[in-house]
Amino acid sequence: MKRLFFTLFSLLSFGLFAQESIVRDWLGSIEGPQGSLRMVLHVTEAEEGGIKVVLDSPDQGSYGNETDTAYFADGIFVFEAGAGQVRYEAGVSGEAMRGTFKQGPYELALNFDKSDAPIGKDKRSQDPSLPYDYESQEVEFRNKKNKITLAGTLTYPFGAGPFPTVILISGSGPQDRNSEIFNHRPFWVWSDYLTSKGFAVLRYDDRGVGDSGGKFASATSSNFASDVEAAIDYLKSRGEVVDKDAIGLMGHSEGGLIAPIVAMESKDVSFMVLLAGPAALGREVLLDQSKKIYQHAGMTAEDIEENNIMMNQLYDLLDDGLDEQALREQMNSVIATAAEGEPQEDVEQMQQAIWNELNSVWMREFILYDPVPALEAVEVPVLALYGEKDFQVTPELNKPRMEEALKKAPVNDYQVMVMPNRNHLFQICTTCAISEYGQIDETVNEETMKLVIKWIRKHT
Repeated sequence: MKRLFFTLFSLLSFGLFAQESIVRDWLGSIEGPQGSLRMVLHVTEAEEGGIKVVLDSPDQGSYGNETDTAYFADGIFVFEAGAGQVRYEAGVSGEAMRGTFKQGPYELALNFDKSDAPIGKDKRSQDPSLPYDYESQEVEFRNKKNKITLAGTLTYPFGAGPFPTVILISGSGPQDRNSEIFNHRPFWVWSDYLTSKGFAVLRYDDRGVGDSGGKFASATSSNFASDVEAAIDYLKSRGEVVDKDAIGLMGHSEGGLIAPIVAMESKDVSFMVLLAGPAALGREVLLDQSKKIYQHAGMTAEDIEENNIMMNQLYDLLDDGLDEQALREQMNSVIATAAEGEPQEDVEQMQQAIWNELNSVWMREFILYDPVPALEAVEVPVLALYGEKDFQVTPELNKPRMEEALKKAPVNDYQVMVMPNRNHLFQICTTCAISEYGQIDETVNEETMKLVIKWIRKHT
């Protein structure tokens, strides 16, 4: 059994040989477990000679990835990244490039054709345009507990305040203030919409991202909760803009897990909107997510079950209090048993890849974290929305847990809804696979935003 995975990779590159025919932009696509993804290859002359290669994946919102090495000679084009873990080799003839992309033991066809015009980021139809019909101010605020400064954007209506205010809390992974993903900027869209309807909105770069200080890699959900608390303290100092009695939290995905943590600790939160917020144990969310993704990719029920058994065993080890050496040895043993019969080189690459994935403070906290106690402590009105076709935080698993927890909470004013035919980003979707996010022009379905506005107005 092989565990399917297709990750974004970080690329850094200097070429060895250059030929004029290769220097241009190339447009192609790759067929992965989640369907077709557009890929753009920018090949330029390097200052020190040879070629420089930069790879974009517009549908994944990933731009400017450089390679470790790249060269072109005798009609053969090659680039590598990640100490050889990623390799692309192709034959080039005129305006066509035909080759194979390898990542560890996995191989996928990746073909490019010449592009006559430079290819950059796509502008989405819901991206806000200047001039704004509200004030927009670049701000900084201090997390005194962790001694870092965070940077963001505060938008608020023209005219006399104070205004009811919403803090946007991003999902997992390093996110900028717009929560840019798959070339969509949902927090920019949400901020623009909410502010145009009379609300002040604060969105900010995650710690260690954009203009914010700190280190993202060593942070956990608990640290991100303390950043939200710092944002609340800052907003309370802006009495001319912010109604201190009407500060709400809107969290997406992991942000929907963080918001109840903050509300449990802070008496300054007056309402919460949880968009695709996890309500099940972290390990259950991950297993449920992988099951959905693998089913869509055509993986057999038997292989999915084998994968879940292996991952459950690995998650159990994280909870056993083992030191790092013992933990890694036992994880390697579990993976070797699950991958029995596979080439040793492939097994070792799989062991390294899974160790890299699980050996982070964020992942370990998330896997073991149970959102229910924080949800059961909620004392403020809550709107919890799920996308019917969400592969990442499925309503089948999370909606019942959310309802059960809020029933026990000391608050009667809550609403839990499933939005028909929406994905994780609350877009109207067709295949609803993760790879489709970037192929849909809509960033956030407007009916979803209208519902949220109507609910917030009732509670401010």
